[in-house]
Amino acid sequence: MKRTHLVGILLVSLLLLGCSEDQDADSAQAENESSEISVNRSAPSRTARAPAAPPAAPSVDEPLISAPRLKGQAETSDGSGMDMIIYASDRREYQESLQLIAEQSTDQQFQQLDAALRYLMINDPSIMNKEQLLFEFVNGKTGTEIMQATADLLKARDSADG
Repeated sequence: MKRTHLVGILLVSLLLLGCSEDQDADSAQAENESSEISVNRSAPSRTARAPAAPPAAPSVDEPLISAPRLKGQAETSDGSGMDMIIYASDRREYQESLQLIAEQSTDQQFQQLDAALRYLMINDPSIMNKEQLLFEFVNGKTGTEIMQATADLLKARDSADG
């Protein structure tokens, strides 16, 4: 009797073992198929945002004041863009300097600088819409210094009027 139980237990064990091997084989095959699928699929790669292309420099005949406006590109800034020196020996160098400052400044900071430069170009009596005179004035100055010069010009104008 013990022998019959032993044989029965052995047969049931083998049967269960055979069934579990089929399940293991099925799950292994399914796992291989899923890994093959995941190998064939690839997650979209994230690319770094390309820096904005600098705007085309205005032609020599086109007035500087009508040049395309840049936008500040930094999401947050410690103001370091306004501490960069503007090199303005010619129009190309001036535009490149402004592009670098725009990349390091928030849009609000850069728009203040842009407004100051445009104000100087039109309203400063020593410049009076003469591009080369503006370049001479801003060459070697930082954005902060230019905005301060504009504020001083406005203050002097208010004092003269009042």
